[in-house]
Amino acid sequence: MINIFAIILGLVTILLMLLALWYYLKSVVVMGKRHILLGGAALFFAPIAQLVYYLAEKANLSVDERKILLRSVWIWFAITVMGVLAAILLPMMQPAA
Repeated sequence: MINIFAIILGLVTILLMLLALWYYLKSVVVMGKRHILLGGAALFFAPIAQLVYYLAEKANLSVDERKILLRSVWIWFAITVMGVLAAILLPMMQPAA
């Protein structure tokens, strides 16, 4: 039997993955335009590098750049929550053997 919750969880996870990739690349470009070394650090230490950069440079960023960096961090947070939910709820839905 196909579990509808598992299908919805899979589709949401795919959507979040695509959004994460999009905002990850956009945030690396934003960071790389201002500081090339921080742009390189963003490649390896995402999303911590984006969050630290946002907090340090908030006053110097445009509104669009702030939105990109914040959305990047929120997407990673949402992926973490989805992973925890999947790890807890999907095993509970399996039939007992």
